[in-house]
This record gives sequence, C-alpha cells and structure tokens, in this order.
Amino acid sequence: MGTLILLGAMVAGCSSYFDMPLDASAAHVEPWVGHHGAVLETTVPEGSRPMGVEGSVLFFRLLNEHGRTVMDTFFQWPRDAKEIPAGHFSLVGYWRGCNGNCGNLSAPSAPFCRGELDVAPGDVISVLVFPSSLAPGPSCRITAASS
Repeated sequence: MGTLILLGAMVAGCSSYFDMPLDASAAHVEPWVGHHGAVLETTVPEGSRPMGVEGSVLFFRLLNEHGRTVMDTFFQWPRDAKEIPAGHFSLVGYWRGCNGNCGNLSAPSAPFCRGELDVAPGDVISVLVFPSSLAPGPSCRITAASS
C-alpha cells in the first residue's frame, strides 16, 4: 500500500510541467516593462507533446538592435505569456532537453524559430509552436496584433 501511495504522488507530480526547479544553468532574463509594454504569447497545437523522450523546455530570446539580450527565458507548456518592451527585436526560439528530469537540462538546441519584430505598446505577439522530433524538425508561426 505504501508503494502505491508513493507511486501516485510521483505521477501527480508529473502533471504540471515545472513542478521542480529548472536547471540552475537555464537562462532566466526577463525585462522590466512598465506601463508601455506588449505581450509575447506562446501556444502549441492541442495534443502536442514536448520534444524528446524525457521532455524538453521551450525558451525564447529577444535581442535588441545592438544584439544585446533583452529577454531569455522559459515558457510554460502548452501556453504562456510574458510582457515585453516596445521596440525592434530579433526573436529566437530554442529548446533544452530534459535529461532524466527538467532539473538537469541539455545544452540549448539550434534555434528553430526566428523572426524580426517591431513591437508597439499594447501589441500581442503570438508564436504558434509546432514541436516535432521528426525531420524537418520543430517550427513556428509568428503573428502580431496591434491594439
């Protein structure tokens, strides 16, 4: 009976994507936005699974016109939204695979998603992510809606 309770607790712990702390080496840079920000939201098609046998973590990086990192952070599965500042940015999406668990991440993958963004206050930038372990690999579709 004790084993069944422990097993049940372990399965329940897996129901949320980030029940455990992420690997300490994971990027976590989020910008201060203030009152004039926009939103970057990510979604995956219903029924999609994270890539890899043991899962993976989705990251997006925003680089300003000087190539400096403005944001580099994980996004929750299957959808998430983060505030971003207005401005011109390069958006780069990448994965980090879970090695046993997501507290031990592999090195960042090659970027699978890239786009140039001109972000105005109030904009909503939507990134639809198509995970795939099969060739040609994962991809994305970026759309912007102005307020």
